[in-house]
Amino acid sequence: AVGEDATDLSVPHDLWFLGSSLFTASDRNSAVVSVELDGTVSRLYPRPTWQGANYPSDIKVAAGGDPFLILPDRSLIAVTVLNGHEKLVQLRPDGTLTDLFPDQHFENLHLSSFALAPDGTIYFTELGSRIRKIAPDGTLTTVIERGLVGARGIAVDRDGSLVVADSRARKILRVRDGKIETIAGTGTRDQQNGVISSASFMEPTGIAIAPDRTIYVLDYPSDMTPTVRAISPEGKVRTIATSPMP
Repeated sequence: AVGEDATDLSVPHDLWFLGSSLFTASDRNSAVVSVELDGTVSRLYPRPTWQGANYPSDIKVAAGGDPFLILPDRSLIAVTVLNGHEKLVQLRPDGTLTDLFPDQHFENLHLSSFALAPDGTIYFTELGSRIRKIAPDGTLTTVIERGLVGARGIAVDRDGSLVVADSRARKILRVRDGKIETIAGTGTRDQQNGVISSASFMEPTGIAIAPDRTIYVLDYPSDMTPTVRAISPEGKVRTIATSPMP
């Protein structure tokens, strides 16, 4: 797909739905784009109307798989590198860029994940082993410091707990009140469906939770085809979509 300003969807990362639009980002040109339900593709970042539309070359959005989060005002929370350090920045549609934590140097946000709670709290993973949160007042705190080994996907359940896809542990986990419990996954690298006590995953990398509390998992091993699997509220795991290897 190519947008009205020649924005393409080459190597997209992340997908968000806000209002009536979908948003994704192109790894190839570090552009965030909106996709309307009628198929119109247009660029949100950077905008051609900005003065100096070629933003500083060291500011990247979704480069190499780095995630981003889009907020209700259509501003972005993104991972970038400023002065050689990984940073979290907020980028507003008018081009204003704000370093959210100028005194904080994050250790590894590459291939992390964001989740937005209904109250505006932002959760994200760091190092694959730590979950941190940004409260609506801007306060940064750590939710859990250890117990995860390769967290790649995160979502907020309606009870306020976090559901995490731990790719290296090959498990789907729930984080609640500072404690980690296993929802599904034996730890064995396999794609066994069935009851949660015996189901297995290859490398779960993404999580989404439906209104009925079905948990959808992107099981995406680097050496196999991506698969979407579902964990029902009753505790059954099944495969709902896959794609044959080319």
